[in-house]
Amino acid sequence: MKTLILLLLCAGMLCPVHSQTLSGRVYEGATGTEPPTANPLNGVTVELWGSNNQGTLDQRVDVTTTNSEGWYGLEAEGSWEFYSIKEINPGGYSSNGATSVGGAVKTADLIEYMYPLSGKTLTGNKFWDAKDQPDNNPPVAEADGPYNGYTGVSMTLDGSGSWDPDVGDSITQYQWDLDGDGQYDDATGAKPQYTWNSLFSGTIYLRVYDSHNSSDADSASVNIREFQQDKAVIKGFKFNDLNQNGQRDLGEPGIPGWEIVLDEHPFSSPDQSTLTDSTGGYSFTVKPENDSTLCLLYEKSKNGWTVTSDSAYYVNVHAGQVVTGIDFGNYQRESSEFFDFGDVPTPYDPFAHYTVHQSFYLGSGIDSELAHQPDSDAQGDDKADSDDEDGIVLTSALLPGQHASLDATVYGTAEHEPRLEIWIDFDQNNVWDNYDKIVDDHVTTGTYTYPFLVPGTALTGKTYMRAIYSDWGPFPRMALRMEKLRTMPSKLEHPVPSQS
Repeated sequence: MKTLILLLLCAGMLCPVHSQTLSGRVYEGATGTEPPTANPLNGVTVELWGSNNQGTLDQRVDVTTTNSEGWYGLEAEGSWEFYSIKEINPGGYSSNGATSVGGAVKTADLIEYMYPLSGKTLTGNKFWDAKDQPDNNPPVAEADGPYNGYTGVSMTLDGSGSWDPDVGDSITQYQWDLDGDGQYDDATGAKPQYTWNSLFSGTIYLRVYDSHNSSDADSASVNIREFQQDKAVIKGFKFNDLNQNGQRDLGEPGIPGWEIVLDEHPFSSPDQSTLTDSTGGYSFTVKPENDSTLCLLYEKSKNGWTVTSDSAYYVNVHAGQVVTGIDFGNYQRESSEFFDFGDVPTPYDPFAHYTVHQSFYLGSGIDSELAHQPDSDAQGDDKADSDDEDGIVLTSALLPGQHASLDATVYGTAEHEPRLEIWIDFDQNNVWDNYDKIVDDHVTTGTYTYPFLVPGTALTGKTYMRAIYSDWGPFPRMALRMEKLRTMPSKLEHPVPSQS
């Protein structure tokens, strides 16, 4: 009789499910694809839920994570009318889709089985995820200029300074409007050649596009004067030779307000002098005698600067000729009066500073100052002078518990084992300590990529980064870009302001 009662109870209700395994895999890729087209995802959380009502998740029965091959297995126990497999998307991923042999796909991240499980295929329950695509930021157009030229003489326009703030994206098109009609159909390319055959004084425009077809425009002024065929033009630049190699390289800025002298009759009194313009450029117009004239060009010296290129040139010019590339390079000599301050606000120490050394620096150059200029952005010297903070560039967002990376560009020789150190005040305690240190490396001239882990305990919100590149020889000399603003929200939008 007891046996009969037990059989009747089991017939009138759900019999307990003896442990059975529901299994499958999680991939990165398009739904239905398999390796090698799809990539297994390791460490993805997958849950099994039980419910007596279809479409609900009442009680979690089991939970696991995928292995290196993307495989998972869940133990189904208890007495439930429905068993649902739910994939939890890893950070930075979204569900693409799912497939199942014995179950029913309810959503891209949910597969449902009905009781009983016996007799059904419990394997092959697969999910596919895709990496989230970051929001696209438009490119930044840089038309350079101002441009000064002559009628009938070809001029090179330069839009190569344009850039895209998104990692992995780039400028795909350069379009120029050179006649002000609103149509960008007069020239293409980053550095097109163009000739004005008549006088022109006005504005030209450059529009650039990225791979997402987003665009940006910039303008530059142009002044075209009449070129007299009985005269000649000599042009060039005065530049800050940061690497002291005697030639103007990409990123080396022009020096405005420097006096350049031209003598059409060498060893006699100078005939002309001019100051370089805002770009460091200069030009002279001369009228050759007879067939040609020998001219002497030289720069006036300045205290604190050392010549790296020729300081004087002999140029033989002919009527109707335009001579370019007569450039003068200098670098600023080391002086105990030149410093670089951190400029962080209190309670940090805003007076922290080091002596600038011309042979050791981060980024494309050195921006020295005589006194600290603290502000809430730690960029007092950049706001008051030039912004040269391009030595350290974050290449990913800063997210607590996630991996991030940065690129560091340094200039230094191996004579005294130059050392690069970088901290981020993750716990925002106004001190850079060992907890905050992410880079400690001995490196010479070059660009280096450093991956690092943001601590899971890092506080979100505004914080500061400190970077020091130093000469650890017998007499330490520091060339640095110090404490610069960095924020740590859930996502850092690009462009990330470069710092060093």
